[in-house]
Amino acid sequence: MITTQDQILAAAVTCFNETGFEQTTFKDIASKVGVTQPLIYKYFKNKMDLFAACGLMVAAEGRIYIDASIDQRASALERLLAYAGANLEWFANHKSKAQILLGINYFALSDKTIETINNEILRIGLERIETHLVQIGHETGTKFQNVSDLSRIIHSIMVGEIIKLHHSKAKQKTNLARTLLFSAIKKILKN
Repeated sequence: MITTQDQILAAAVTCFNETGFEQTTFKDIASKVGVTQPLIYKYFKNKMDLFAACGLMVAAEGRIYIDASIDQRASALERLLAYAGANLEWFANHKSKAQILLGINYFALSDKTIETINNEILRIGLERIETHLVQIGHETGTKFQNVSDLSRIIHSIMVGEIIKLHHSKAKQKTNLARTLLFSAIKKILKN
């Protein structure tokens, strides 16, 4: 069942992407949902609070998409590559939602609540990569020096490819980004 709060979040994502954060008003969002502006304040204290909730919702949706793309029967390396590839695909195929996550990253520099949410999203992503790296180590007998540092490097490369992909117009760029990312991950794991 889709709640009023869910409808507000979906409308907010659309409005933030269509007109930008600064220009979007609660009136715009209320109009899109078909509710009164004061009703939005029942759920969100201000626009930044609403934006933060949009970020959490979008990140959770992304994780569901990514998890569904990973074959749990595959080798640990294949699961890590599937995780990285699914991240690229999600960002490429969900540009308006991806824009919210990029905005969360941007506003984290100036807003403590957003910074906390950005750090949580980052922590979960790093934790997932670390889990794959530990499993690769078990399967291959490899002892990685610092799994935490390795996961940060892989995450940084993945985010770099995501940002390049996000600003690209061509669909073929997804395949190129995947190839570059997979190659970088394999090279990092060999060293």
